[in-house]
Amino acid sequence: MVADEAHTVVVFDWDDTLCPSSWLHAHELLPAYQGHAVELPPVVRDVLAMLAEKVCDLLVAAMALGPVFVVTAAEGGWVETACALYMPSVGSLLQRSPDLHIVSARTWFEGTYGSGGDARHWKLEVLGVIASKCFVSGSGNLVSVGDSLAERDACHAVVTNCPHILAKTLKFIDVPDVLEIASQVELAFGSLHHMCVHNDHLDLHITRDQLLRP
Repeated sequence: MVADEAHTVVVFDWDDTLCPSSWLHAHELLPAYQGHAVELPPVVRDVLAMLAEKVCDLLVAAMALGPVFVVTAAEGGWVETACALYMPSVGSLLQRSPDLHIVSARTWFEGTYGSGGDARHWKLEVLGVIASKCFVSGSGNLVSVGDSLAERDACHAVVTNCPHILAKTLKFIDVPDVLEIASQVELAFGSLHHMCVHNDHLDLHITRDQLLRP
């Protein structure tokens, strides 16, 4: 089977993949409640602006290949809230890009099936819907980028009975800091095209050792 960039769908996780949620939590910079105003020190604003630029570059590169989904296990509205607080340029890109979709796997699952399940179950169901809608006919790539095994496992499971779809996963490290996320986003940006033209399934993992190399 030959991979076809024209039939590529890219799915990104949000927390600890594009947004440095663990790092923000460690520095007590997450909102304590909905509507809570968070004061960011200038140095934090600068590093988040640097990250946001790299995230925007990655999302734009992904959209050049096909539809892009940001699928989070957090409740609906968190991606938009995080963008407004920490990375407004990413929020602006999300708002003005018709091929860039935000999905709360948890909110969708609970609205469809009721409460229950976990992140793995939620993401498996959502990726299944995405694949069924985006790959009606023809071959293609389902690309997943995220820090947890939930999206990695879901991506490979979804294509088990779909020989015309190639699963391409890139797993980020666990509990990254903001600079590690920036480095990983940059690596993903440089790898995306090569992943899509590879003529087989891919299961790639970034390690901290890779990030430490000059």
